[in-house]
Amino acid sequence: MDIEDYERLLAEASKLAAEAGQIILDRWRRVPSRRKADGSEVTDADLAAEEHIIETLRRSYPDHDIVGEESGLQTARARRGRYCWAVDPLDGTRNYARGFPCFATSIALLEDGVPVVGVVREHTTAKTYAAAAGRGATVDGLPLAVAHRPLDRDFLVGVPSAKQEESPAPVQRLLERVNLRNTGSTALHLALVAAGAIDAAFARRCYTWDIAAGHLLVREAGGVCTDLAGRPLAPLPPEADPMGQTPFLAAGRHVHAELIDLLTPVAE
Repeated sequence: MDIEDYERLLAEASKLAAEAGQIILDRWRRVPSRRKADGSEVTDADLAAEEHIIETLRRSYPDHDIVGEESGLQTARARRGRYCWAVDPLDGTRNYARGFPCFATSIALLEDGVPVVGVVREHTTAKTYAAAAGRGATVDGLPLAVAHRPLDRDFLVGVPSAKQEESPAPVQRLLERVNLRNTGSTALHLALVAAGAIDAAFARRCYTWDIAAGHLLVREAGGVCTDLAGRPLAPLPPEADPMGQTPFLAAGRHVHAELIDLLTPVAE
């Protein structure tokens, strides 16, 4: 595919994310949540939004693989083809279920394991963060750029939820140097890094659908997104399980290495 193809696919993904948002907002405060096998929450809005996205992608791109949070791997051909869509229909389900106004839909297309199209739409503000490989990143059409602040008391880092047992040690180290934020949405953390609204974000337990779109947003906005040891996240190696958990650190290039040093003890 070329850049024009990516731009066309980005427009389609943005439209799909907005349609998913309408499904989600129409059900807000009207659907109960329940627990999945892994203990996380899910609602009928998650399922309805993902069904709409996947069915639309299947009709348009029958040869593409699809990996989604609620449905796992959906494919019309052999697993791990050249193109794979990564879909998180409702990132921030816990927020959504409690009426906290911060939740998003994330849609990305990976080509040979590398994100080339990515959309994160935050539904209560109707902001659409979008990127296509080689074309930069935008929010509602305006260009994005990562921040270039020093690692000081004004530096903001998006952190994972404290319920993760790995969180306290790195969070304590970061608290000694910077300010921490948690929106309850990994995809939104990455979008906010791309926008320069926060300076960095990290997490230990993420899936392809959590980070694919945000990874591209950060990269196209001039930032770096790696694992917690500084190794590239993409392309995903052929043996990688798209449903396997992946850690990440996203930040501007000028502070990325310093943040890696802070997090290295928990990455090893």
